[in-house]
Amino acid sequence: NSYHAPIDKIKANDWSLAAGRYKPVVTQAVHHEAPKKILGEILEIEGEITKRARALLSQIGDLK
Repeated sequence: NSYHAPIDKIKANDWSLAAGRYKPVVTQAVHHEAPKKILGEILEIEGEITKRARALLSQIGDLK
């Protein structure tokens, strides 16, 4: 990451080149799903994984 700082601004700050002094601060609003929805989706995915794993286990179970 790089950025430009005007020489006048650097001079006004006693020639300091501190890393975060001149970098613009950018914030963005973040939207998160409700924890209940996220957990529900996780449980659905885990259920599908379990179902497929059991099917695979039943197919390879006879290969002893």
